[in-house]
Amino acid sequence: MASSNTGSSDAPDRPLRACAYARVSLDLKEGAGVDRQLKACRDLARLKGYDLLAEFVDNDRSAYSGKARPEYSRMIAGLKAGKYDRVLCFHTDRLARRTVDTLDLLNLLKSTGAKVEVVTGNGLDPSSSDGELLGTILAAISQAESRHKGERVRAAQEAAARAGKPRRGGNRTFGYEHGMAEFREDEAAWIREAARRVLAGESVRSICQDMDADGVKTTTGGIMRTGVLRATLTNPKIAGYATWNPRRADGRLVKSDRQIVGRGQWEPILDEDTFHAVEAVLRDPARATNHRGNQVRHLLSGIVRCGGCGRVMYINSRKTRDGKGRRYFYFCKGAQGDGSGARRGKGHYSRAREPLDAYVTETLLARLERDDVTELLARSTGAVDAVDDLTRRRDELRQRLASLDEQVAVGRLSVDRYTTVASRVEDQLASLDAELASHVVDTDGVLASLAEAPDVRMWWSDAPLDQRRALVDATMTVTVYAGMTGGRFDPDTVKIEWKV
Repeated sequence: MASSNTGSSDAPDRPLRACAYARVSLDLKEGAGVDRQLKACRDLARLKGYDLLAEFVDNDRSAYSGKARPEYSRMIAGLKAGKYDRVLCFHTDRLARRTVDTLDLLNLLKSTGAKVEVVTGNGLDPSSSDGELLGTILAAISQAESRHKGERVRAAQEAAARAGKPRRGGNRTFGYEHGMAEFREDEAAWIREAARRVLAGESVRSICQDMDADGVKTTTGGIMRTGVLRATLTNPKIAGYATWNPRRADGRLVKSDRQIVGRGQWEPILDEDTFHAVEAVLRDPARATNHRGNQVRHLLSGIVRCGGCGRVMYINSRKTRDGKGRRYFYFCKGAQGDGSGARRGKGHYSRAREPLDAYVTETLLARLERDDVTELLARSTGAVDAVDDLTRRRDELRQRLASLDEQVAVGRLSVDRYTTVASRVEDQLASLDAELASHVVDTDGVLASLAEAPDVRMWWSDAPLDQRRALVDATMTVTVYAGMTGGRFDPDTVKIEWKV
């Protein structure tokens, strides 16, 4: 007998409206592929007499990683709009593996009266306290399983690094072929030449210009820029060192945390003495330039906005109390009735330059360190559909590599077999990375140069002010509001809205 909607006395009887959700993260242990999940959901809808209105599929998005799942988001939007009474899926872990996501879903189900029904296991029915408790417990278990899997993979990767084995996955190291068993001779020659010229006192910028004139490209096919070359010349791998990058407490991987853990099983391009001498020169703060030729001399002037009127704010200054210096601040030229903008009016704000610059910079760099920079910047150019397809295919390959790592760690796959398969996957990854990077195009080359940089903080320290400003303007809207007291900077009075 078909289920019907009897939630209202005057509502006509009709089949309950359902949608199906399927997801597979390409874990080799997960046997239920998308086709099998959807077939099972269709059978369940037929058995229950539901009207199956839509099917949503995220074919290789991990529910634990927190990465955006576009189809899941569409399904949630449909639930919020009241389009569905039931969500059908193979198991609740297809919907979410993080407890916080399950709690959000339970709250949405409770507010809409919808329920989750599954083919295997228990569904989600927040209308009862037992159902809500069960859903939370199931999510916590799934989250723990995903975290344990990630820990096993990271442990295997760390053990490999400490044994001196080259890291699998990601972009090829400049100067080496994939797997680092052989030099890419033309690139290795340029590394040696660049090192010689840096020690002779030449600027990294002039070396990059010569490399560009010679047709030298980065490993993803981009122009060799100062930040990329600087990161290449300070990468311990070119001196034959194996490195490991531990995760921070918040889960982030930051290049500055990289540790040398031993000698690598590959030939060095530079000897140790030369590498350390080059590194000392490039990390010397005295080499920092004044980035001559910038017309605007302040990071947020003409970019930050006034929360009172929405106008952009500009730099201004006044003498310090002791009269020996000047204090810089951003201020709004809010009009005073006559529209002259001669002085600020009520409801228009100002903000000290240094703490605001520091806060915006750290917020931006933390975001760029956390997210995939190339994907983030490619989306900012508007190529959303193409980027979605490329990142979907790239995520699939990355998860295959992760699965291969785990199979080796537990002894289910030989190292020889792993090397053969992983090399093929890495070649495909390099091709997709290059194609994704090709979408990061802008007239000033700012986004493209950042996408090529191995370390965003190093890129930022090297970048001229106009490039830093362009990056801020391309990625965020910064607005300041009232609320400062006693001259202390309060980040709660600053609103940052991401454009990407």
